[in-house]
Amino acid sequence: MAAGTVVPVGITFYGLRQKFGYDLAARLTSMAPSRQLFKIDDYGSFREPFLELLESRWSWIQRELAALKEAHDDKPIVLLCFDRVDRSGDWCHRQVVAEFLASKLGQPVEELGLSSIPAARSSVDQSTLF
Repeated sequence: MAAGTVVPVGITFYGLRQKFGYDLAARLTSMAPSRQLFKIDDYGSFREPFLELLESRWSWIQRELAALKEAHDDKPIVLLCFDRVDRSGDWCHRQVVAEFLASKLGQPVEELGLSSIPAARSSVDQSTLF
């Protein structure tokens, strides 16, 4: 992920206090779970209600993504939430967003590995991206 070749976008309601090797171009809260969903720690209980929430927000999501693509010369968008999913049993709302967008857009939305991430500006353990 070379600097300037993608548009890093947060999909959380809140930012992090730590600094990473990139700055967010935007934060799209349309793809963040509600407070109630955020409290669910079981993927099986989380997935379906979150997919329903994303479906109810689809028009909002489309408008935000279109505006970002236009503002950033149609560069690829990288959605970030700062959670790691590289260990067995880990999951994150970003995976459900990827599944949702893949079904809506008819193209895969891939998870990038840890090697795709710029070095962090702090000693914070860096998350994965997709």
